[in-house]
Amino acid sequence: MPVFRAAQIMRIAVLAVAAFMIFHSLDVPSLWLDEAASPLNARYPVDYLITLSRTLEEHPPLFYLLLKVFLAFGHDDFTVRLLPALCGLGCVGLTAAVGSRLFSPAAGTAAAAIWLAMPQNLLLSRMARPYSLWLLFYLCALYCLAGWLRRGDWRSMAGLIAAAGLMVASHYLSFPLLAAMGLCLLAVAPAGRPGWSGRLTAAGLFGTGCLVIAAAAYFTLIAQSQTPQLIANADETVADAARALWEAV
Repeated sequence: MPVFRAAQIMRIAVLAVAAFMIFHSLDVPSLWLDEAASPLNARYPVDYLITLSRTLEEHPPLFYLLLKVFLAFGHDDFTVRLLPALCGLGCVGLTAAVGSRLFSPAAGTAAAAIWLAMPQNLLLSRMARPYSLWLLFYLCALYCLAGWLRRGDWRSMAGLIAAAGLMVASHYLSFPLLAAMGLCLLAVAPAGRPGWSGRLTAAGLFGTGCLVIAAAAYFTLIAQSQTPQLIANADETVADAARALWEAV
């Protein structure tokens, strides 16, 4: 009991530090170019946002639809960044929850502290872009995946598929991560369902759900997008892409 209570106190401390680091001077510096586009897009009606994501915008529309709710309280820099900031704080808590499910409460707390210590995670939590929202849904998916691996219950599988849909509605980089989760379901049997039958059933159900999600995203949004052609017209070479990737790393 004392060890468990100590882990709880440490987790609360990590969340408190995360809240301070994320929300302190959230409006400093002011919105930069890509961030400024978010409230400009979100102020339009829902049907326009859907059309924008279907044609020119490279991201799915969920972030802008949620941001509309926050813009009802103001258009200042702090309010515009409040949604990603809340998502960033949720990411810290979910990282701890995932670590606890997979290993132990102490491991979960350590994982949350490591997440917070990575500057990129803190930066994304303070940026009015969809990335912290996407990370939040990704961690939701990992939490449900961990639940399936521990118990093999269908509620966790349903949550995993729902989180997959929300991931795709936030960012198209979801697809390789979802493929990795499907491979994990195929490679690892849940504790309560040993053998290949549980693996094949889980991988098949999750794969079917992801195919439905991918088809919906493709035929409603991606198929009509002009973004691939705009990228092709930019005349960027493979070497340019490799150099940009190396600089990002």
